[in-house]
Amino acid sequence: MGNRARVLLSLKALHEGRLGDCRVVAEDGRAIRCSSRVLQARWAWYKNRLGTSSDTIYISESYPIVMAFLEYLYTLDLATALQHRIPVLSGLLMLAKQYGITHLEALAVHALHGRLEESTALGIYEVATLCECSSLQVRALKMVLVSLGREDVLE
Repeated sequence: MGNRARVLLSLKALHEGRLGDCRVVAEDGRAIRCSSRVLQARWAWYKNRLGTSSDTIYISESYPIVMAFLEYLYTLDLATALQHRIPVLSGLLMLAKQYGITHLEALAVHALHGRLEESTALGIYEVATLCECSSLQVRALKMVLVSLGREDVLE
């Protein structure tokens, strides 16, 4: 089975809730059923919490960010349109830093570099600063300064 087919099958399993024996709840209270086996295999934080009796995990992020995070865990890729929205990418970068998921961090930073333009530079600069992603922070700051007509600061 090719990678694309594997991604689609994984996303289908998540969205249909197949094999869903646990719930991940977003800050608005909406829950997503998912497989604890997938979470255990791909999320060290989840694996390290084994032994707790709860089958429910609460993540203090919006539903779209939580869904995009689970899509990543199921596919180990940023393969959906949802995952490529700038606010969602920013949230994924924050979660990657919080949970120490370096692969997700690299994917999110790369995607944010690709989405960097004048209209998005300030927001990307903010999340890059919070997450200590210096190369993204520097590129975004340069774009902010250029958009403000402050190229002189760059010299």
